[in-house]
Amino acid sequence: GTNSIEELKVLVKSARNIGLSGINTYFNPLVKLYKFLNDLGLASLKEIDEELLSDFLATSTSGLSDASKKNYRIALLSLFSYIDKQNENSNGTSYLFKIELKNWGGLKGQSGSKLPAYMNKDEIDRFLKSIESYNFSVETAYRNRLTLKMIIYTGIRVSEMLNLRIKDIYREDDVYIMQVRGKGNKPRVVMIKSKIIENDLQNWLNVRICNDDLLVCNKKGNRLTQAYVSRIVENILISAG
Repeated sequence: GTNSIEELKVLVKSARNIGLSGINTYFNPLVKLYKFLNDLGLASLKEIDEELLSDFLATSTSGLSDASKKNYRIALLSLFSYIDKQNENSNGTSYLFKIELKNWGGLKGQSGSKLPAYMNKDEIDRFLKSIESYNFSVETAYRNRLTLKMIIYTGIRVSEMLNLRIKDIYREDDVYIMQVRGKGNKPRVVMIKSKIIENDLQNWLNVRICNDDLLVCNKKGNRLTQAYVSRIVENILISAG
């Protein structure tokens, strides 16, 4: 084992210098993945899923050849296959990522690529109404509605929403302005009409007790997970039919 990514780089360089030139085919994609995941600030590796890895591949391989893109995909599949086989807990249980990336559409002319699923206008209207009517617990109702509305109406990523701090949002006239830091720590500004979130925001602020000045958090004051938000969305979709 190694204690840091820098130590691992030294070992890989040594291996390459004695003739194992192919090691970079696997190592370079994983170094980029390491930086990508660090920038996201995930609370747990369990937040890594097919969608997140497809996002990584799309941004990291956009200027590369199809051969290089295939190597990136193989490197990710090999890594998570290894983890799935090695991460057994002392009680015999383990978390399986089951990463396949079968429908990653990054390669030219791939029959496996497909258009993303989307909702029509009627479905969107029903979904938005269900956010208001869904029977959340008293402790989570304002926070969950605020979280979903801010993601849906501004288009920010789930991870960007969960990393927002109180200082990142402020009101100006009839809109709330949010300063978001996305991939590569790049800042940008998004806006949302105040009437959409005012009630949920103010009621949540009255009860929130969060660490690190987070805008939203769990009962322990820590960052919510992407998996939790996904479960909320799935439950609302089911309730809306």
